[in-house]
Amino acid sequence: MVIVRAEDKTPLAKFGSDQYAAKVQELLAAPHFNSKVSSGQRMRVESETECYNFNSGAGITIIAVTSKNYPERVVFPGLIEDARTQFIRAFAGKWQVANEGGLSSKFKKSFASLFQEYDDVEAKSQIVRLQGQVNAVTEQMKGNISKALENLEATQNLQDKSETLLANSKKFEGTARKLSCAMYWQLLKLRLLVFFLVVLVIIVVLAAAGVFNPPADSGGSATAVTTAPPRL
Repeated sequence: MVIVRAEDKTPLAKFGSDQYAAKVQELLAAPHFNSKVSSGQRMRVESETECYNFNSGAGITIIAVTSKNYPERVVFPGLIEDARTQFIRAFAGKWQVANEGGLSSKFKKSFASLFQEYDDVEAKSQIVRLQGQVNAVTEQMKGNISKALENLEATQNLQDKSETLLANSKKFEGTARKLSCAMYWQLLKLRLLVFFLVVLVIIVVLAAAGVFNPPADSGGSATAVTTAPPRL
């Protein structure tokens, strides 16, 4: 196995027989190596007797040399991912600046433990299969939780909007009530003004008709004429 810094294709640590080193170097020197080994993509190159399994992720490319009958379902999600996780955990902040082969001896014990663990293919196949099922369930749970949080956020936003709408409606109701009262008093004033104008017009008309003039005096001042009786 070889662990390579993806940025500059520098082998940081390796473990195992040197008989495969030339093929590994050939793969690393290929013009389109980086484009083929994109992040998360799994590649498998077969020769007559062995397979070169490589995968990139988190800035690290790992090449694992296995027999042709070693199952992909074990080497990729199992051996390679476990090696990546342990390597990053062991050399966090160091592997980015390490020199070629500088971490081989420090990771040798972890390499040996991983290879011994993954030699039992049947047991690891069951474990990897169960782990895959657990990961699938975990991803589904994450998706469900994410959707639930989105729904909760949408509900919260709807509640906030409803509260804002209710506050605005109460404010509008108060403003409408004040406006209604103001219009009522204006209408009342207008009606009173019209009433007084009508009364004033009636008074003016009556005055012009002489209704309010004093009546003529017809008694007491005229001299009564008495006819004298004839003389005999």
